[in-house]
Amino acid sequence: MRFRLLSYNIHKGIGGLDRRYDLARIVETIRQDRMKGVQLDIMARVSRLGYWSTNVRQRKIYWSPEAFDLVGLDAVDEVTPEWIGQVLGSNTLEVIKSAILDAVTMRRFRQIEIRRELGGGRIRYLVMSMEPVIMEDGVVEELHGTVQDITALRELEFQMHHLQKIDSLGRVAGALAHDFNNMLQIINGYGECLRKFVATDPTASPYLNAMLDLSLIHLSEPQ
Repeated sequence: MRFRLLSYNIHKGIGGLDRRYDLARIVETIRQDRMKGVQLDIMARVSRLGYWSTNVRQRKIYWSPEAFDLVGLDAVDEVTPEWIGQVLGSNTLEVIKSAILDAVTMRRFRQIEIRRELGGGRIRYLVMSMEPVIMEDGVVEELHGTVQDITALRELEFQMHHLQKIDSLGRVAGALAHDFNNMLQIINGYGECLRKFVATDPTASPYLNAMLDLSLIHLSEPQ
């Protein structure tokens, strides 16, 4: 976009200095700021990142559209602690309050994780980060933070944990099978020793032979 260069002079009293303002440069600066804002909005939607802020003194809270979407709620005109407690639950509200108090008191970055039930068995895991803004007088006037969806990461961690449990069970089962085979080998060895003593016994011989045959079958199976 091209802008026609315009300028005007401001006279400040008799003999005042002329101040020349380049309107094209001002308009271009505004256009660039708006473009940056649009780019940030696009980045927030693509990265599933919401923004929020709160004024500690005025107790005003702001949520970006992405923040509402991540939490699974429709946007409202005014965000209050009472509203947060109603939609997210009193326990979640207390966790958020505790983190904000710690960030303001200790003047440090804080991060908490929120488990949000969306209904229909769907669960969304969110990370809320916050950073205090310290004024020149040392007072924390504002908190700025983000809300990020980490559901995919948590689900991957759950899958990895499940696979680790299955692997552990497989190792235990393998160890038990190995010990059982060792016992079968002992039983089979003693059974072979007893075979010659009961070979002529029509009562004991069939049972001993059946036991030895079964143990040999199991030992011959691949583990």
